[in-house]
Amino acid sequence: QYPGIPRRIDDDMQRFLRLVSFFVTTPVVLYAAQPFFKSAWRGVAAGMPGMDLPVSIAIGAAYVASVYSTFTNGAAVWFDSVTMFVFFLTLGRFLEMRARHRSIDRSVALSQLIPNTATRIDDGALFTVPVSQLAAGDTICIRPGDSVPADGRIIDGATSVDESLLTGESEPQPCIVGDLLAAGSVNIDGAVYMLVTQTGNDTALGSIARMSRRARYARPSFVQTADRVASYIVIALLLVAAAVATYWSFVDPERAFVITLSVLVVTCPCALALATPAAFATAGARMAQLHLLVTDGNAIESLSRATHLVFDKTGTLTTGRPQLQATHIVAPDFTASECLQYAAVLEAISSHPISHAFPPQEELPTVDDARVVIGQGVSGRIAGHEWRIGNAAFTGVTNAPVSTGTTVFLARDNDVIARFDITDELRSDANDVLATLRRLGFGITLASGDNEHAVSRVAKQLSIDNVQANCAPAEKLALIRRLQDQGEHVVMIGDGINDAPVLAGADASISFAHGALLAQTSADVIALGESLQPVVTAHRISKRTMQIVRQNLAWAIAYNLVALPLAAAGYVPPWAAAIGMSASSLIVVLNALRLNRYT
Repeated sequence: QYPGIPRRIDDDMQRFLRLVSFFVTTPVVLYAAQPFFKSAWRGVAAGMPGMDLPVSIAIGAAYVASVYSTFTNGAAVWFDSVTMFVFFLTLGRFLEMRARHRSIDRSVALSQLIPNTATRIDDGALFTVPVSQLAAGDTICIRPGDSVPADGRIIDGATSVDESLLTGESEPQPCIVGDLLAAGSVNIDGAVYMLVTQTGNDTALGSIARMSRRARYARPSFVQTADRVASYIVIALLLVAAAVATYWSFVDPERAFVITLSVLVVTCPCALALATPAAFATAGARMAQLHLLVTDGNAIESLSRATHLVFDKTGTLTTGRPQLQATHIVAPDFTASECLQYAAVLEAISSHPISHAFPPQEELPTVDDARVVIGQGVSGRIAGHEWRIGNAAFTGVTNAPVSTGTTVFLARDNDVIARFDITDELRSDANDVLATLRRLGFGITLASGDNEHAVSRVAKQLSIDNVQANCAPAEKLALIRRLQDQGEHVVMIGDGINDAPVLAGADASISFAHGALLAQTSADVIALGESLQPVVTAHRISKRTMQIVRQNLAWAIAYNLVALPLAAAGYVPPWAAAIGMSASSLIVVLNALRLNRYT
């Protein structure tokens, strides 16, 4: 008797239907179910059996038993259960993989921003060349409507560029001589000539896409722990199935196989194994849509437990677009234009945001033995003299004047030549975002390498009580360690080279797409755009993700606690077991997909 077939069907018709089912189910098992068999074998070979092992045993056993029964006129076949089982499992995997692939849509879109060709200028003539042939130092022409093929600096012309996909900024940004252009941005208005500084994977766009791919393929430690737990559960369930088979072989041998098959199917820990990765994959996809690129999957779990935030100042709480407010000549033998020229040639070596306050001059002297001291300044030899630009300690100033902004000193051979006063506006939403973070219960600290007066001014504007100025990278890291020793889970938010070791040392870290490449490499999350709101978003969606994970785990455990006794008692036929197990997995995946609605 085939399950579900009325008894009035004669034997010939029943054999015909069984043969039809055999021909329909065979490609399902040999093709559609192959991923389960291969995964099960890999798990066994690695000594860590996963959820696909009981799945494979159930599918294989039901199929082989059904084939045997078909050609020996046995009492029953389970082709329908096998097909349903594979279908629902595949549907669950499809939904999970759709969530995973959404997380890579942004990195794929980023990589597609780079054009295939560029217009290079050689000896005054224009040549169309593959982008792969561009190198640092090349001069290229970018016409209106063209995508920028590499990172570089405008040397002639003016335009506006669209950086919406890269930075999240919807309005085109005006750019003039001296401004930086990022690979992947789109030239809107006029033709410009650009000096290439970085190409290929070395561009800001390339590094962001590379880090997004790294996060996609890496499995967070929380997910790896869930996998190990699922492995132990698989072993336990196989032992339970063996015990059930032994018991029923003595009590009712004719039902032993069917009941054991139901136990294997209904208790497969698919929902348990999908509970965490499905939620993490969906969260990563949603965060990308909200201008947050996750470069380390562990960041979601770490951000959800955060209690204290440490902010850098320049380029983080401020816009990172400093403006030169005043130039004060200390050595009477130099003019302001000469001092600006020397400052520009030294700052051209640095990627610190302050360097943007000194636009490059048309004619710059050559710098030898250039050296960047992170968090302090830049030095180099020009025309036989050692020049330095940076903070007071780096340039040898002992009695620095009081300034409400950032002060940078220029020195030659240990003699101070000039002082530059620089201002940097606060981000427009800084006050609102910090107020929201306080309401969420966060402790907030401002740690900056800038002078005490400039840092105190920003701290006062933002009502930040915990402040540390003149802070070298080692001191920032020590601050992080002290907070962690006090039981705080610390998130560092910064965007400079000097923030890189601190970003790596915090429990979680956030950098910005316009920041230094080293900071992005050290950060767990990269925020796109000019707003601080992604900091709040990152925490809230991480908290929501961990709630979803806990819900999924609770459901998976509760389901197995109820389903296992019923199946072992013989109350769940194989087809119902397939529906129950698959429905459990689908519930977990659909619950995770609710994160796509997070706003």
